[in-house]
Amino acid sequence: MKISEFQQLIEDVYGEKDLARGTAGTFMWFVEEVGELARALKGTDRRNLEEEFADVLAWLTTLASMHGVDLQAAACAKYQQGCPRCGSNPCSCSDHRPVHSDLTASAVPAPTPAPEGAAPRTAPRTAPGGSAGSGTDAGGQRAT
Repeated sequence: MKISEFQQLIEDVYGEKDLARGTAGTFMWFVEEVGELARALKGTDRRNLEEEFADVLAWLTTLASMHGVDLQAAACAKYQQGCPRCGSNPCSCSDHRPVHSDLTASAVPAPTPAPEGAAPRTAPRTAPGGSAGSGTDAGGQRAT
């Protein structure tokens, strides 16, 4: 699935609710999901990690749609020629970004590769079962 196809899917499934919620409420859910991803990055549950990445992508996509941003076009315009700062591919910039103490190499486990021969998994937008603060209700449905 291309980014543009994913964006259209999210608009079709959630667009009406997202517009009714508005930018502020939607952004709060996005930030909540980023927090859940941060916790998942520190853990060892591969499925949870994949679900949180999918949730963050879906909520980011929602925000872009609400503001008329075509994510595929925006990403290509900025990154298709390589690093937007130095223009190289791979990037040759010296890294000037500070490292957060909670996300140092010793605090974050190495990425776990997908099982050999496994097809890419399309994770649901919300974690099954949902929970308070997860962006989902008890039935796993996206919160409004």
